[in-house]
Amino acid sequence: MTFPEVLASGFFVGPMLMEIAGKSVFECKETGYKAEVIFNLRGTFSSDKYQTVDAKITKNGEEVYKIWGNYYKELFYCGKDKVKKSLLKIDDIRGKSVPRYTIDMNQQGEWESDKLWKKVTDAIYKGDQITATEEKCKNEEKQRKMENEYLSTGTVHIPKYFVKDSFLGWKYVDFNNSKFNPDKELGDYEDKYHIKTLLKEQNECIDDGKQIKEELLTSSIEINNSPIITNKESNQLIDLKNELETLKNQLQYSIDSIQSSTSQYLHKQIEPLQRRLFIVILMNVALIGMLIYLLLH
Repeated sequence: MTFPEVLASGFFVGPMLMEIAGKSVFECKETGYKAEVIFNLRGTFSSDKYQTVDAKITKNGEEVYKIWGNYYKELFYCGKDKVKKSLLKIDDIRGKSVPRYTIDMNQQGEWESDKLWKKVTDAIYKGDQITATEEKCKNEEKQRKMENEYLSTGTVHIPKYFVKDSFLGWKYVDFNNSKFNPDKELGDYEDKYHIKTLLKEQNECIDDGKQIKEELLTSSIEINNSPIITNKESNQLIDLKNELETLKNQLQYSIDSIQSSTSQYLHKQIEPLQRRLFIVILMNVALIGMLIYLLLH
């Protein structure tokens, strides 16, 4: 894998301009696929090539696809049929993101990121940097202690969801790069952190024991134009619960910030009044003292 360069121009003449330029290569030795992407530079007298790419995807040296276009507007591709097709419209995806899917906190393991760093996250939302730092140090110390125990006992850590691979280094245990077969397969689903493929002749169950009906999967595939099965309603409720919890923390942080700001504002307003009142009291005491002195003499 190689990456392009970032160039800057226009320091002395013309507007400052930054560009991505050069060649980037991505290669998968396991499948034989290779992608070569050339980031074009703006011409001396023309800007037609500005923010554009020319790329090709090959398999075992044979060209499979060509890709070109402006990566801030729209990219196109064509296969062996030489028919130009739209690959990606940037305006269509601006501001959009894939909904986050999380496991219920009670079902997460001890070392799940959401659960492990929850106290740190909550403290950050509340603006409590002291607590956040303390909880962060606790997590790090726990990890150091575990590593030292492994070293002292000669224990070898065996990952649950990744295996050593000569090509990729580490590979997901359920890694599957085979082509989707709509004649035999209904789609993929996640079950206890494992990605499984549901075949048409199977009668699989997921988590809660409810049977997955073929018509439900088929409609899901048609709607999403993808073999990936959408999350169940229970998972959507869990996502909603997590979002509400996050919103609650954010609101609490906002309330605390407002209270703190209000307190500081009132303190700034009251402090000058206190000074003035103190001066008035001193002046009154001085006047009373002068009157008593005059009366006695």
